[in-house]
Amino acid sequence: MTRVSVTYPGRQPQDAVLSHGTFALWHTDADNYPDTDPGSKVKAYDAAGNVVIEASLKLS
Repeated sequence: MTRVSVTYPGRQPQDAVLSHGTFALWHTDADNYPDTDPGSKVKAYDAAGNVVIEASLKLS
C-alpha cells in the first residue's frame, strides 16, 4: 500500500498520511455522522496506482 484516500459522506476524497502500513487523517467533531450513515469510503492503492482495498468504514 502506497496511498490511502478517504471520502467522508458528501465530501471530496482526501489523501491520508501513510506510514509503516497504517494511515492517519485529521478528524473533527464536524466529521461525525448519524449512526444511520453507511460510513466513509476508504481506498488503498499499490505503487502502480491500482486499488488493492476498498471499504466503507464508520470513522467516528
